[in-house]
Amino acid sequence: MKKEQYDQKSTDRIFGRFLQVHRKEKGWSLENVGSHLHMSYSTVRRIENGELLPAREQRNRIAQLFGYEQFLDRFDWDQWKEELRELRHLHVHDPVAMLERLDAFLSRKNLNASYFFAVFELLKLYRLVY
Repeated sequence: MKKEQYDQKSTDRIFGRFLQVHRKEKGWSLENVGSHLHMSYSTVRRIENGELLPAREQRNRIAQLFGYEQFLDRFDWDQWKEELRELRHLHVHDPVAMLERLDAFLSRKNLNASYFFAVFELLKLYRLVY
């Protein structure tokens, strides 16, 4: 599989997981979401399963349904990688500072509606455990 195909499949899965998590948080069925978005429940299911990535406009409508301005597909990965590297370093050397940095990182609500969604969710779980 070529890198571009892998990246696209990752985006499909990440967006699908974003939709599924937020739909279940609201307690909505596939039919409820489909009704709000004028899609069939089977289309919503295919999106959640990572089989279908809607067009940008539709992704933004879905993000807006859950209170986000838009779904951010791409952004400066180097910045986030560096912040995560610093969090790992602080985890070992200064756990109190690490928790402060983690809280600041998680306060960026827009990252929860982005390509970074999976990592953002894992960090939220980590924060609950720590």
